[in-house]
Amino acid sequence: MKFFMKQKVFSLKDKFFLTDEQAANRYYVEGDFSLVNRRKIIDVTTNTIVAVIEDKPISLLPTFYVIINQQRVLTITKKFKLFKDEFVIEGSKNWVVKGDFGDYIYKIIENGAVKCEITKKLFSFGDQFQIEVADEGEAPLVIAAVLAIQSVLQKRSLELALD
Repeated sequence: MKFFMKQKVFSLKDKFFLTDEQAANRYYVEGDFSLVNRRKIIDVTTNTIVAVIEDKPISLLPTFYVIINQQRVLTITKKFKLFKDEFVIEGSKNWVVKGDFGDYIYKIIENGAVKCEITKKLFSFGDQFQIEVADEGEAPLVIAAVLAIQSVLQKRSLELALD
């Protein structure tokens, strides 16, 4: 199943929809920037929170937690590398992230099987991504992992632009 995500460039609030191939809103993402940076993923059809992404406030390396049903199921950490981005996903899934993060083309793989492919649409105003999920039942978990990785990549891009 394919999902499409478009984030606004000049927005003070972190709110956007993920749509399906028929352009129907499927998930709503809402950011909460209090003491802990938190994003909620809401299923539009049931109006329920299906996943939460929390930024670990004090850590040497960017670290995010994915919470489903009030339980931490994944910890996503960016490893320290000078010239290449690399992420470690720990938790209930045996996931590995591979690809070209500079061009925003990467995959989440579990035991050799592709769980999800992420590609960025070039030449667009704002960031537009296609997230292709192999198992629709795992869509909230996969989308949460992608959003955590995207948070790290966007922060890095902003820091490079300000230098």
